[in-house]
Amino acid sequence: MAEDEQASEDNPTELHIAARKIDIAQIRSTLDAQPAQDFEINAKTAENNHTPLLDLVIATLESEELHPDALDCLRLLASHGADVNAQDSDDLTALHRCALWHDHDIAVALLVEHGAKANIVDADAGSPLHSAVYGGSEDIIKFLLSQPGIKECLSIANKQGYLPLHLARVDIDVLSTIAYLLDHGADPNKSAGLGQNPVLLAALSENLDAVQLLASRGADLKAMSESSDSGSAGPLQAAVVAGHPDLCRWLVTEAGCQVDQRDSENYTPLIHAAGYSRGDSAETVRTLVELGADMEAQISDGRRPLHFAAFKGQPNCAAELVRLGADVDAEDINGWTALHFVGKYHHPEVAKVLLDKGGAKVGKKVRGGPRPKKKDGEEFDIRGFTAADLAKIVRGGKETVGVLLERGGTLSDRTKDLVDEDLWEEEGNQCCVM
Repeated sequence: MAEDEQASEDNPTELHIAARKIDIAQIRSTLDAQPAQDFEINAKTAENNHTPLLDLVIATLESEELHPDALDCLRLLASHGADVNAQDSDDLTALHRCALWHDHDIAVALLVEHGAKANIVDADAGSPLHSAVYGGSEDIIKFLLSQPGIKECLSIANKQGYLPLHLARVDIDVLSTIAYLLDHGADPNKSAGLGQNPVLLAALSENLDAVQLLASRGADLKAMSESSDSGSAGPLQAAVVAGHPDLCRWLVTEAGCQVDQRDSENYTPLIHAAGYSRGDSAETVRTLVELGADMEAQISDGRRPLHFAAFKGQPNCAAELVRLGADVDAEDINGWTALHFVGKYHHPEVAKVLLDKGGAKVGKKVRGGPRPKKKDGEEFDIRGFTAADLAKIVRGGKETVGVLLERGGTLSDRTKDLVDEDLWEEEGNQCCVM
């Protein structure tokens, strides 16, 4: 069989079979029996382009414990001319695969000793260094960075836009890895493909220590990362969304971030906390207010933090804002209070907070806004609607309507007899205030 000839996946070569079993005796006897002109050491399977060496590496990685003959098998194949840089159907090399695993540093060194290149990229444009950082093996990372030409991989982004440094932020125990990458030239301010820089990713991962380390190495904590999906955001916004009050406090008191800094959507950190904090974090809301955040900060349409807590259904954040004195009856430009958003988006628990703890006016009426449809496609004229009316005209609002009516809410003649079957089925065709 010629060197590049394809082996059928259903009929692999003897060498593939021996490699998959990590059978050194069979590998040796197969190699010894092969005529030079019919050498099959680099034959590839038809389905996934695996050579025997790649099959050996995969079998080794799939074992619960390192097979005692695995390294000798690898050494034997490599010494007989196995292509250590062969790529499978995903363009992964043996080095990519071994670099991903903590306990295969010897295999990595052995592959490099036999000519494996540390700067080959796979179909995702990731290098073995990307794999090593993602896998979290500091020994492998240090070894790879000692190889010629590998430092250029610190500046190579994979198809998701991630550099190796971006991948190091996902684990809370990676400070030494981050430091090592920075020591070898990684840029602490380089943004990923989604516009997220390392410090923003560390903040999203709730890793205060990583944020502090990056700051000490020159990361700009006041810079806003740009994202085509979500506009701009800084580390304070990220810490708020992550629901990490200690990180929020450090960023404001020690790093100089502005507690009411606006992003590209004109949102303040408190707006993010009220509507989008992970785990409905009342403590994050409380921390920001203690640091001086404006509870009545408005965006262009007049919505305030409490509107967002109501819109997104965050009862803990809503309760904390009410406790701290937020205006429960504040209106946006269409006359919508937080309670109207609760009605439209069916958040009965927030309704209870606003009414029972905040004394919200249940009978307030809106002046306008987006119009949901009836089943026949006719739009509702919502001018003069109460929160109960708004809950009634969107399918699934029975519980919220009940909470509002029990607390003094009323329905207009236009909505009191409606049932879900009268309403438009597609939520996407209902009014969307956001």
